[in-house]
Amino acid sequence: MGTEIEAHKPQLLPAVASDVIAAAGGLLWREENGARLLALIHRPRYSDWSLPKGKLEPGEGWQVGAMREVHEETGCQVTLGAFAGAISYSTPAPKVVLFWHMETTDPGGRSDEADQVRWLTPQAAMALVDYDDVRALIARAANVAGAPIARPVLSLPRAAPSHRRLQAAVASLGPEVERAVADARSRRESGPWIDAARDHLASARASAAASEGQTATGWGALEASARALIFGYGDAQLSAAVLSLRAEANEKIKNWRGQAITTLLDKREWDALSIPDRRVRLHEATALRDQHGQNAYFRLEVLGRQVRYLVYFLGAALGAFLLLVGVRQALGVPIVLDGGATITVQDALATAAVGALGGSFSALLTITRAGARARIPDQLSLSVATAMRPLTGAVAAIGVVLLLRAGLVRADLVNGSVLLAFAFAAGFAERLVTGAIERVAGKDA
Repeated sequence: MGTEIEAHKPQLLPAVASDVIAAAGGLLWREENGARLLALIHRPRYSDWSLPKGKLEPGEGWQVGAMREVHEETGCQVTLGAFAGAISYSTPAPKVVLFWHMETTDPGGRSDEADQVRWLTPQAAMALVDYDDVRALIARAANVAGAPIARPVLSLPRAAPSHRRLQAAVASLGPEVERAVADARSRRESGPWIDAARDHLASARASAAASEGQTATGWGALEASARALIFGYGDAQLSAAVLSLRAEANEKIKNWRGQAITTLLDKREWDALSIPDRRVRLHEATALRDQHGQNAYFRLEVLGRQVRYLVYFLGAALGAFLLLVGVRQALGVPIVLDGGATITVQDALATAAVGALGGSFSALLTITRAGARARIPDQLSLSVATAMRPLTGAVAAIGVVLLLRAGLVRADLVNGSVLLAFAFAAGFAERLVTGAIERVAGKDA
């Protein structure tokens, strides 16, 4: 065991950032009666079935840690093989786990962390394992026909993109899938990725043809189809795709997923990898990128729901205020403020209208400054905030004018023109609320 670990020390991957938990494990294989079997362990601490894996020790390399963990949890002497894939999740701290194929002739046994080791076919292992991301990893690494080649670690609804955009994306990807399949067959290549790409594309087409309630499902299937194509990439396509994804991770993904993508696609390690290993790493990195996008749109969906509630509340409050003023005015009992001024329906409506105008003007300035080059999630968050700006401005204007007319300034200075000017300026106060909304929308998952 120790000799094999030492032999792999020159191939260590770079460490991830300190706020990301680094772990490693293995898909441990052995032959039995002509069948190729995979090891699953049962951990009594968690009462689950999974692949052997664990956290790296301080200063330990990925491959060394993977071999150590598999040996400790299965009791097997192992030989390291090719990179098998990666998964990531939150514990709640972000955690990235890299896996390698490994070989053994030992049956294994009990350990301090695992009380059972079972040797199963890949299909049986997929049925027994308790985690969807591990199940998908086994399917990809073992090339299980018909298995889901790619699933994001976290499946969340994508509601913000329009259904028409999904339809356009499906129409664009269709020829690309068929072209990739034709190229692979011309080279006499085959693999489960061909069926997976076509099956996911068919699901995306069905969702695009259905109602808008299927938009989220359609986007997930479309992205899975595009990721499946990676397993048919040649060297030139891999090089172009990895350069693009590295740049995207550095520029746009400023969280632990971006760090994990950078680790998977590190140039020092990439250049020494075989084509199949490059495909696996690019696929895993692309899945992390897609997951990041899903989370961004999910936050926008939640944000939109919260803004709608706020709009309903503000609208109800404004309507109740105007109704109160109108009823009292009709009864000849106007609302009298501390300074002696009265409030009429005409005053309230004029103030609300000018405040809404100020809020609209503020929104126009913000949209113009953001421009058409803003990223789609940023534009969507801006549109969510913009929808409530006029109403927020109207409510803020009424509040400011009521304070002014209540005697906060000299009465001879508060005439109609001054009040309208203050009402318009108060419309810009909506930036305090919408700015907070935009900051929430911009937080990384």
